[in-house]
Amino acid sequence: NNTIYNNYQGVRVENGANTYIYNSIIQNNSYNFATSYAGDADVEVHYSLTDDSSLPDNVTSVEGNILSGNANFVNASSGNFALQQGSSAIDGGDSDTTGLFIPETDILGNPRIDSERIDMGATEYQQPITYYSIELNASPASGGEVDGSGTYEEGTVVTITATPAVNYIFLNWTENGDEVSEDPEFTFTIDGDRDLQANFELSVGIDSGTPSTTKIYPNPTRGVLHIDSEGFQSASLYALDGRIMIDSEENAIDLSSLCKGVYLLKVSTSGNVVFTSKIIKE
Repeated sequence: NNTIYNNYQGVRVENGANTYIYNSIIQNNSYNFATSYAGDADVEVHYSLTDDSSLPDNVTSVEGNILSGNANFVNASSGNFALQQGSSAIDGGDSDTTGLFIPETDILGNPRIDSERIDMGATEYQQPITYYSIELNASPASGGEVDGSGTYEEGTVVTITATPAVNYIFLNWTENGDEVSEDPEFTFTIDGDRDLQANFELSVGIDSGTPSTTKIYPNPTRGVLHIDSEGFQSASLYALDGRIMIDSEENAIDLSSLCKGVYLLKVSTSGNVVFTSKIIKE
């Protein structure tokens, strides 16, 4: 993996010096291959680039070479021999580097193999890093919290979490209306922007029935709702979308300001007894 550029002689081979060139760039030298005195030496070129249109007769082009090429350095005149995007030398080296003793980094200290295969030359082109965004939201917003939104590098393994609020349960994750996971901790490898929604459901959404020791009246009601229950402690009135409309420690709740519709009443009593009832507001 050499870059030999702008010299009088690029590769000079003397008599008997067998030479095997791999993954190199030999360009813009007065004589890219000075092999007139190579004698019976074997000179082989593998997966390399030169701006010569042909190789000398005593130089064997084995495989993967680019003739009449241009490495497209960033700025060779100032000594910057990094490869520009689109250079034919990128990923142009031998895919099998066994026995070539390739170091882990290039001459600039960058990772030597950055993509699927090694580049030609002394520098390894560093592929641009792609980032994607993850946007999360909860439905309903009062149903719980979501965590894991942000910007991530392509290929990152991401775990997003959905935590239901009190009195809610987690249903699923959806994207564009389609279910993608039923796991509140959803793990995936990011390969594009994601817009995910955590769906929650009110856990008190089922009428558990009113105990025989309790009276809730009048129901339907237009105003004050009375709760006569042994050991009464508190009552919460929910809209069907999960919003808490009233939270009270009084057993008489004024519903007169609420819109007409169906609500869910959650009553807590002593002894950790909790029950729910449907309430109709007229």
